[in-house]
Amino acid sequence: IISTFARLGLLGLGCLITIQVFLVREWFRLYRFLRRKGDQVWTNNLLIMAAFFISIWVYSIGEDAFEKPFNAVPYYFFWGVILRAGYVARLAAVQDEAAQRQTPRPTVTLEAGEILNAR
Repeated sequence: IISTFARLGLLGLGCLITIQVFLVREWFRLYRFLRRKGDQVWTNNLLIMAAFFISIWVYSIGEDAFEKPFNAVPYYFFWGVILRAGYVARLAAVQDEAAQRQTPRPTVTLEAGEILNAR
């Protein structure tokens, strides 16, 4: 964080923090959704990833954690996994809601003669 502030200034630090806040918000949304759904495996995976994120954040306070590829690549890869899982979860929720709202529609069949005699 200190090196980001030194290189990019207040604007760059603000952008970095804003991105991190949005990522954490998505993590919490997905975690709550999976807890409600009862998916224990993915909630455990999210907690493990959260521990990794916190360790990288703490490491980045005074060091250059985001500049080293062996820290940055897994960090952003895990965020990509979380963002994709959140997208799939939201898509599944929308499809389930649409399936529950959909009522069977009556089918109407007309014979060719009925259409011509309907004047």
